[in-house]
Amino acid sequence: MRSGRGFMSKRPAEVEQYQGLNRLLLIFAPANTHPAYVEAREWLRRARNELDEWDIRLVTVFSSGAVQLEGERAERADAAAFRRDFGAHREEFTAILLDVDGSERLRQHRAFDPQQMLDALRLSQTPQAATRQGRPAPHARR
Repeated sequence: MRSGRGFMSKRPAEVEQYQGLNRLLLIFAPANTHPAYVEAREWLRRARNELDEWDIRLVTVFSSGAVQLEGERAERADAAAFRRDFGAHREEFTAILLDVDGSERLRQHRAFDPQQMLDALRLSQTPQAATRQGRPAPHARR
């Protein structure tokens, strides 16, 4: 399901700071011990190089109220606002991939294979589009 919302909508400042610069992977989890979160973190660890190629930054929001940006706690971030703005339920695992323009490319309520995420980006990003944005597109993997 895609919301189609871009950065034009009011979003938390922690998200807006990446507008036009990076893609974001938002992970909402009840706790860092939730099975889908544990599985997703392992997949993301293995795919770190590809995530870096695509300029994907990780934002994690836990039900405890903790918000992490790239693994560092964001002290001023409001977890409830993140959940409300992105329609993520407190006791549910949700992963949302936002493109550079803020459009939602992928939403899943279970752990996912990073390949699905990268495929969603490849479908929306051609090398020509990346060049128009002033950045090279990562080469498609075969």
